[in-house]
Amino acid sequence: MKYFVTAIGMSCIIVFSSGCGFSPSLLTTRTETETHRVSRIIDEDVKIEDTGEDHGVLLPQRKRTVLTRQRIRYDSTCYHYFPRLARWGLVEIASIVSTESSSRGNNMGLGLLGIYNLFTPLNRKETDIFNGYYGRVGMLEWRVPFLGKNWTFGTALFEGLAADSRSGHFMFGVFPLTLRYRYSLLTYPTPLTIEPFINVGYLPNTYLNMGGKLHFGSVGGMNLFAHLGFAMAGSSINNDKDLANNYSFGYAGLGISVLDFHYSEDEMDTEWKYHEPFARRVGLLHLTFLQSSIGSGTSFRFLGLNWDGMIIQAGTVAFPADFIMENFTLGTSLINGVFLGNSTGNPMIGASILPLRATLMYQLTRKVLVEPFFEVNYYPSNFAHLGARINLGDVGGMNVGFQIGGVYGNTGELSEQFVDNYTLDVKGLYVGMSLGLLDFYSSPVVDYYRSLPSCVTPFGEY
Repeated sequence: MKYFVTAIGMSCIIVFSSGCGFSPSLLTTRTETETHRVSRIIDEDVKIEDTGEDHGVLLPQRKRTVLTRQRIRYDSTCYHYFPRLARWGLVEIASIVSTESSSRGNNMGLGLLGIYNLFTPLNRKETDIFNGYYGRVGMLEWRVPFLGKNWTFGTALFEGLAADSRSGHFMFGVFPLTLRYRYSLLTYPTPLTIEPFINVGYLPNTYLNMGGKLHFGSVGGMNLFAHLGFAMAGSSINNDKDLANNYSFGYAGLGISVLDFHYSEDEMDTEWKYHEPFARRVGLLHLTFLQSSIGSGTSFRFLGLNWDGMIIQAGTVAFPADFIMENFTLGTSLINGVFLGNSTGNPMIGASILPLRATLMYQLTRKVLVEPFFEVNYYPSNFAHLGARINLGDVGGMNVGFQIGGVYGNTGELSEQFVDNYTLDVKGLYVGMSLGLLDFYSSPVVDYYRSLPSCVTPFGEY
């Protein structure tokens, strides 16, 4: 588990080190050009010339009309923008039930989808039916035309697979190789596919992981999947006892992935301007620095100001729900955390997995959104969150804004292994400033390419 946590941290450093100039088009889009030879006749000048014949006073001079024409040939260049990758994603994680017959005390204890017990007490793992995990970070896949339609080949920054928590019962790979076939069961309204796959790791573990997935998504980069597999480990490059050696097990699991976009063969051959937007909002990280009604004994500084607390949203997606109301969205976040302050010496904090959020996105101007929202957080903390945000952005996934709101509830089953001596209540009002990092409104790529001209000529763009 420690290797997978390290992998996630390293991937975040890599993403943020790209700076504010990060553009998803560098990764997601291939450009094809088409050149046409065009001939054009231009009337350059029309004038009346004197013939030089003089017929006297009563009759005017005889005139003639001269028309100058020019034929011009030029190249008209058209640009077409298509998806470059069959898949590009950030994080994929699943909880698994393995054939390893370990006691409940050796369970990983990550809970449903590999995330639902992240913030709950450690003894929860003894009642958890999932004894292992499967996770990948930084997934990339390309299609393989010579194998036929719907075959993809790819890799990831990191991959981890564990049968349980015992030393030597896991496999870890850097840039593993993946071969996958996608068989479509349903394309509308949401893609549903069966995906047999083979993963080969070679560093630091040598292993083979093969199986199949029932994959639901991707919609706004969010996916759900169920999978069956069998993993076999060879040896470690350093024979470390903490790495798997000559170990194998079967497994079944349920998982989720965020910021993970999949494209079928037909979608990869369709220009971006003809793609429907993935979602109204797709974001990696959103922070809100706040001044709360309860205050804080240990405030922290940001942008030269002192703040009582912070709200953190990671892996956010919002789907259009125009059937309810125009500009209405329904969404969630992989992880949601609220820290209102600690004026009594004990922090007031709540954490939630996959909260339910309803938002009305009213576009005040082209780059200004007014967003009243209501959010229900149910596990492990139980609290409601009501507020509104004025959002200014986004520019390359960066946006700032101002937010006001209120929180009411309790910490629920939040474990003190994460925060010591916190209060049971999560209640208070706040005002604050919000900052979105790689937080895109509407599709991260489609809307940008909708606005680009398709052809360029010496006479301008059309």
